[in-house]
Amino acid sequence: MNISDGFVAQFGYNLHAFERLIHGITHEESIAPPLYGDNNFNWIVGHLVESRNELLEVVGLAPIWTAKIQMKYQTGSEPVSELINPGEDFDRLTADFIATQELLVVKIAEMSEEELNQVIGDGEEKNTIAATINGYLWHETYHIGQLELLRPMLGKTDKIF
Repeated sequence: MNISDGFVAQFGYNLHAFERLIHGITHEESIAPPLYGDNNFNWIVGHLVESRNELLEVVGLAPIWTAKIQMKYQTGSEPVSELINPGEDFDRLTADFIATQELLVVKIAEMSEEELNQVIGDGEEKNTIAATINGYLWHETYHIGQLELLRPMLGKTDKIF
């Protein structure tokens, strides 16, 4: 297995978990404030798509969101709520997550080892494309784990794994 195959497999694992975790979540449930003031389902899923938009640019593709939408879900942005930071429709967020999945998997599968080992950024941000993809995958897996913790808080107690 080459490195791009490993990345494609990890994206597949994340999609599988993501689809199970979002099952049955409505938009209204997605914007419900969680316990202890953490981020809600809507913000986390939007943040995942926002991060994938950044990764699309890293691998040479155009983001699917405008900068205005991405700002709602960047690290440090206001929590999503009807009054302060109205989030995008949850169905749109989940569809956009799946759309970025298709774009990223196809592009990364096509990338050569030479392309994946290309150095990008500068200073402390200097890294290879492969290391950057790996970092994004770690970040994504972390937030998908948060969705599993939030699901029961929304009354979704069905066993999904």
